[in-house]
Amino acid sequence: PSVFFAGTSYGEVMMQSDTSSTWTIVANSFRSIYCMAADTLHGVNYLGSQTGLYRSMDGGSTWSRIGFPDFHVWDIEVIPSTGVVYVAVYQSGMNLDIGIHRSYNLGSTWYDFSTGFICWDIFIREDNSILAARQDGVFIFYPGIGTGLSFPLDRYYCVAEHPDGHVFVGSFEGLLRKDNLTSQIVNVLPRTTISAMVECIYVAKNGYIYAGTSGRGVYFSTDS
Repeated sequence: PSVFFAGTSYGEVMMQSDTSSTWTIVANSFRSIYCMAADTLHGVNYLGSQTGLYRSMDGGSTWSRIGFPDFHVWDIEVIPSTGVVYVAVYQSGMNLDIGIHRSYNLGSTWYDFSTGFICWDIFIREDNSILAARQDGVFIFYPGIGTGLSFPLDRYYCVAEHPDGHVFVGSFEGLLRKDNLTSQIVNVLPRTTISAMVECIYVAKNGYIYAGTSGRGVYFSTDS
């Protein structure tokens, strides 16, 4: 709470409090950092890097690798109410361990959730089911069931759900929106218009949508 963390491609963990505009390097011994996440219920921070998954139990001062050595950890998501953590991992070559894993005990033990495919991004929905942007499409996972959402084949980088039920997917071709009522899919931020891909997306509680692009800055929308 009241603290922001950032991981850099140089392997630095940076921290800023809401009372200061200055970022401070608190650790710098990693390879490229791809993602970070916080379990505020248990006071645990997670970090995904080019060489595995790390955990900090002391506010980011010290880190220990807790899993997936030699794997790229592309995304980490934590269910706020329980602390259950999901990770998307990747390793080149034939490896059936790539995909999504989850842990119920702060990352000490990991279980396969849906593996054997490339997954770039995970989004935890309000009912704790998850959306996954993976190599063969965008899927929604309920307990034991994975259902495709019928997006056109593309390379998907990120996925998020809006409070009104629309699903947004960042892709090589731009930002796609799937209407929750008609199931119509519209490219609302085409690559041909912005000359960039949409690589990350964040939906705020007030419904504002922020889309990060490949070299063209951040776009935002206030009207879904």
